[in-house]
Amino acid sequence: MTLRAGADAARAHSLAARRTAHAESLQRRYPTDISRVMPMMLGNILRNGEDAAGDRYGLGALTVYPRMYPTISKPLSDAMARQLDMITLTASLCVSSVVGAVVTSPILLRLDLWSLIPVIAGLLGIVSYRGALRAASDHGVLFATTFDLHRFDTLRALHYRLPCLCP
Repeated sequence: MTLRAGADAARAHSLAARRTAHAESLQRRYPTDISRVMPMMLGNILRNGEDAAGDRYGLGALTVYPRMYPTISKPLSDAMARQLDMITLTASLCVSSVVGAVVTSPILLRLDLWSLIPVIAGLLGIVSYRGALRAASDHGVLFATTFDLHRFDTLRALHYRLPCLCP
């Protein structure tokens, strides 16, 4: 094998590894149950976070969370509220920017400096949507953390017997 062939093979292997890692990271954003897949990535990330939070403990997250909410610690509750506000803000900014880009698209025909308005609005929509995806992913981590830390507090508050964790 020549040096060039070895370098080409190494590059091809590296590219295949990067593509595999990217595909796996995309797959982790989707719910495991195909019937729960949403039409947009933001919904899929949020739903995957909901599923992952309670599934580890055999709990339906959306059923248990309203009962768990009063037992959540203040710092975690505040962090969850900030994260939900960030998702709302970035998703609203995305929709507003895309609508602005569509409404101002006739300006593109002028081919002057004002033609940049719809382009900038469209780019702002893309950036804000990516921000919403990131915020939703972070929210999923906080949601799972809530279940990790406060599931037994909820059982105590509901006056259920705690499960035996003995081997």
